[in-house]
Amino acid sequence: MLENLGSTIWVMRLALLSVLLAVGCRHTQAQVLGDVFIYTNNYTFDPFPDLPADFGPEVPDEGIDGLLRVADPEDACSPFTFSDAEQTWVALISRSQQLHPTNCTFDVKVRHAEAAGAAAAIVYDDVYEALIIMSKPRDHPEPGIPAVFVSEKAGIIMRKLITPG
Repeated sequence: MLENLGSTIWVMRLALLSVLLAVGCRHTQAQVLGDVFIYTNNYTFDPFPDLPADFGPEVPDEGIDGLLRVADPEDACSPFTFSDAEQTWVALISRSQQLHPTNCTFDVKVRHAEAAGAAAAIVYDDVYEALIIMSKPRDHPEPGIPAVFVSEKAGIIMRKLITPG
């Protein structure tokens, strides 16, 4: 059974399959290590490596647990076409490096996710390269939600999990 709720697509089966996300960090001496965990009611994927943003709050030690939702627009360079403050959810955002008039900085993407009600944001790369630390211009305000950066592969896998077909 497939149910389309506005611009968010939820894949549901008889066992009420929902894609959940936990962003967790483990603190070591001078370094922060983080992983993105994806799990459903019957399967847990190996964690995806990530790097936390150089802005906004840190991911809490206990992580953030919520539904994973694709940003709309996907690059989050303009306000989301939906908002949801009733449940905990995490925005999945495309980096979108192509030269385009609507390109924006990482902090703008995360602030748009925050304005739509997201508890955290995951920005995935749109090309195959090493992970980077997301930063923001000095004069931009700090987002109020944590954000992490993951690889193109991780982003593709997460998108496939929440896209029907």
